[in-house]
Amino acid sequence: MKKSLITLFMVLFVFTGFTVLSAEDGNMKTNDGILKLVSNDGKFSYQLDARLYLDAAIYNEDENVLDMHSGSEIRRMRFALKTTLWTNFIAEIDFDFAGNEVDIKDAYMGYKKNNFIFKVGNFRSPFSLEEVTSSRYVSFIERALPNAFPPGRRIGVALYKWGKNWQVAGGIFGQEPGDTAEDALDDEEELEKSDEGYSLVGRATFAPLYKDNKIFHLGVAYAYQTTNAFTEKLRFRGYDESKITKIRFLSTGKVKDVDHSGMVGFESALQLGSLHLQGEYMKVNVVRLSDSGKPNYGLSGGYIFASYFLTGDSMPYYADQGEFGRVIPKKKSGAIELLARYSWLDLNDLENGIEGGEGKNFTLGLSYYLNPNYKIMFNWTNVDHDTYADADGDFSLWSVDGMDVPNSGFDYSVFAVRLLVTF
Repeated sequence: MKKSLITLFMVLFVFTGFTVLSAEDGNMKTNDGILKLVSNDGKFSYQLDARLYLDAAIYNEDENVLDMHSGSEIRRMRFALKTTLWTNFIAEIDFDFAGNEVDIKDAYMGYKKNNFIFKVGNFRSPFSLEEVTSSRYVSFIERALPNAFPPGRRIGVALYKWGKNWQVAGGIFGQEPGDTAEDALDDEEELEKSDEGYSLVGRATFAPLYKDNKIFHLGVAYAYQTTNAFTEKLRFRGYDESKITKIRFLSTGKVKDVDHSGMVGFESALQLGSLHLQGEYMKVNVVRLSDSGKPNYGLSGGYIFASYFLTGDSMPYYADQGEFGRVIPKKKSGAIELLARYSWLDLNDLENGIEGGEGKNFTLGLSYYLNPNYKIMFNWTNVDHDTYADADGDFSLWSVDGMDVPNSGFDYSVFAVRLLVTF
């Protein structure tokens, strides 16, 4: 807690001090509620990016089997500083202080010119439309079930190139900051693999229809990943689109003797004015070590959702990033959005001995955008599990009297609320 507060005050002090000292040499501007300092010659700019998410959830479950623990939390408390230096050089630092801990998010430097960017540091791997979209702009409180698959943020280098209605991105990445070899030593008996794990990730998108708020988006991504240093294990697991409870029912556990995984993702979106349709499908093939004698296995997941703005608003689309952005309400009274989503995640490959569980979620949502900075979100989700969704065998740790997973799987529903502010 003490370390978190010190870091937080340092970030605020640096930015406040820079603002005061530099105000005479530049212009303080706001872009739809986002503060930005730009030098008079346009060669330098600094932008504060802060966000706060307050979440609460009420679970409707069979408490005679398992208590999901309804409650509230600070889901995110982020502070970031983005900068342009000497016209073409860019950098960003981004920290999350939720949970009284400091978590490094984006920390990179790069070069940008015309329609080309080079990045080096820690940032999101280019995989999945929903994954690369900022949490500020995703349509539901939490990303869909298959978000268990994308590589996420890693230390690496990447290139980005785009045109009028397309973009391509690719890079090579290592492991997460702080994900050191020591983290793997506790449960490892034989430490044969000492090199840092790496991944090759690429994504390409194309919008054949991109005119007058009519958008048709298509995308494909691929990721090749090895296991982390000092381990030949791989685990996929995910939350049920709610993180107030910390139980992750869907988990493969740490599968041994893995050489690498290959992951492919397909994405599409259609927007016609206030109507937005979006979906993704992901497939993972895991290759075991050739001398292990163990079979390879496959996992999959996907989602589809629809949203409609009752107030005539819509999501802006950025072809250079292949993603949708922040909603700017047309009216002072704000914007109202209705949503529905179906998602699924299958971490079972029973023929090859993988019993991670299967989940199917159906969500209804209502979002009210008070202005470009404030949003209130309401989600109701029905969660359907199979009998293998046992949190990697740990279901009994949370269940009443150590009860096993019911034969039909443990199902429940959750009503969640988020109050979000970005500035």
